[in-house]
Amino acid sequence: MNLIKIISFCSLFIFGSLTANAQTAQIGTVHATPGSSVVVPLDVTGFTSIGSISFKIDFDGILMSFQSAVNVTGNNAINPQISFTGSQVTISWFDVMGQNFPDGTWLEMTFNYVDCSIDLSFDESQCFVTDFIGNPITVVYTDGMVSPDVAAPATTEWTGSADQDWSNPANWNNGVPGCVSDVVINSGLNYPMIPATKATVAVGNLVIAAGGALTVEGSLLVDDDLTIQSNGSIIENGTVEVLGQTFVEQACNGGADVYHMISTPLDYAQAIIFLGQYLREWDETAQTWNNIVAPSTVLSKGKGYSLNAVSPQTFVFDNGDLNHGDVTKSGLSYTMGGPDPLLAGFHLVGNPFPSALDFTMAGWNLTDVANNVWVWNNGNYMVGDGAATGTLPGDIIPALNGFFVMATAAGGSVTMPQAARVHGFVPFYKKSSEGRLAFNISGNGFEDNIVVNVNDEATPGLDQNLDAFKLFGLDAAPQLYTMAEEAPLTLNYFPSTDFVNLYLEVGADATYTISAEGMETFASNVTLHLEDLKEGTIVDLKDTPEYNFEAMTGDDPERFMLHFGTVGIENSAAEQIHVFANHGQVYVNLPANINGQVDIYNVMGQKIASEEVYGGSNSVSVNSGINYIVRVVTESGVKTEKVFVE
Repeated sequence: MNLIKIISFCSLFIFGSLTANAQTAQIGTVHATPGSSVVVPLDVTGFTSIGSISFKIDFDGILMSFQSAVNVTGNNAINPQISFTGSQVTISWFDVMGQNFPDGTWLEMTFNYVDCSIDLSFDESQCFVTDFIGNPITVVYTDGMVSPDVAAPATTEWTGSADQDWSNPANWNNGVPGCVSDVVINSGLNYPMIPATKATVAVGNLVIAAGGALTVEGSLLVDDDLTIQSNGSIIENGTVEVLGQTFVEQACNGGADVYHMISTPLDYAQAIIFLGQYLREWDETAQTWNNIVAPSTVLSKGKGYSLNAVSPQTFVFDNGDLNHGDVTKSGLSYTMGGPDPLLAGFHLVGNPFPSALDFTMAGWNLTDVANNVWVWNNGNYMVGDGAATGTLPGDIIPALNGFFVMATAAGGSVTMPQAARVHGFVPFYKKSSEGRLAFNISGNGFEDNIVVNVNDEATPGLDQNLDAFKLFGLDAAPQLYTMAEEAPLTLNYFPSTDFVNLYLEVGADATYTISAEGMETFASNVTLHLEDLKEGTIVDLKDTPEYNFEAMTGDDPERFMLHFGTVGIENSAAEQIHVFANHGQVYVNLPANINGQVDIYNVMGQKIASEEVYGGSNSVSVNSGINYIVRVVTESGVKTEKVFVE
């Protein structure tokens, strides 16, 4: 009997092992809409008297993420234990008494599906099934796949004909892209935006063409390469993952005296990009440009460099990921005693992003740094003042662009916030303020700009919180500026006055054109006249905002005088204030019972005297043989005169 029982048991065991060869586990193959949830079945057949199961299933964790698994058999005794990592799901079940699994779908696995055809593969080296006494059972495994329900186009280009919606077919010339699509974002009426509410968008190769722009609030996966052409733009508020390489292009003119201020948009770049060119960095302590010679020099994120290319060409940043997050440049020096006192504290920093920066937006953190930026433009510098009322249009700092800031004390710092990123070629609204005049000088192939602004909170001297120093550009370019306390200014705020001197230096004998805009920001009864002191010509700017003239390199820089006046005002209180000079004295005559204060400035804007004055005749002693600006302030009015003291 015992022998029979043993033979019978062995027969059953052998029979069970043989029938196990018919046992299968299969992952379903399904089609789904990219960017949605997808349910994948796990089917089994011939699973009887099972003691334990452990399946490990691999998949592309970038293109699909596991969410959950549900037992759909109705038998709670065969509920599995589930664990997962980014790219693998482990499904385990243990029961020493043995269970029978009904043929068909056991589990339904739910994934968030991005795009592309994704294999779901059993890792057979990590899979095992045993019978109820622990003996291994041979299982035939069949892998599955998730693929798009509609084939994506091989190539497609953004037209933006309808709106900003990435998923709208009307915005594409060959259909909405998928992860196998090579995509080009062109310029257009609208620029695409990937919202945070949308699942990850995947493409093959992505090119942002010149004038094209993309904003990513959610998640973008580039399966191959990302190329941002010169004057293309991308803003990454969400996540951009590039599985290939990232290329950011910058087109530059070349030749003698053709300079670009550049900055790297990637988190790692070397000077070898500019091999054979002239690349320099600014040394504030010595006030000199230092050549960068070693090709292996790592370009610092947020730092600016001067580039002089030997010929026009396009340079490519191609090593690293796009910069994102706020970027701070700290420890800025302030060195006094250099060759030019006006250059103390100037540092060349750089826009670290592959998009423009708006200097008017919140988030800029300037510590012991003046509230101005100086941006190079065709031989001269334009100035942004944080209010878009300087000479820099819209206060927009272009992508990949270096720019100067001025530390006002040692240890200054500037934070460039990612929240200030904009697509800089989008038309901006010009801002203006009351009493603002902007002048442009052009000639000899170059131009320059200044702004003068009447503001009663300002002084005739240098106002560090309002005015902006003049940074001189190329010698060949015209240099237009005003003066305050021996400092040349590009942006000059001053109180109500009768006149302002405009200074001009030119690098070539030529015909030049000076034009003005902003006359409408003054009251209709205010007159604005530009006097050419060399030619003796006076132009009414409200009637003739543009003036052509000849200038030579040896001309006196004090070329123009801007006159302010009023018409149609009778018995003005200011008209009753009389200012004149004689024999080393400045005289101020006030009406009876009118008191005030007189401030006297030299033509450089330096205050040289300040005294209280009273009804009747007042005098202040000054040096003879000098022009002075006299400003009298009373409760009844303000009077400004220019006098010459004999």
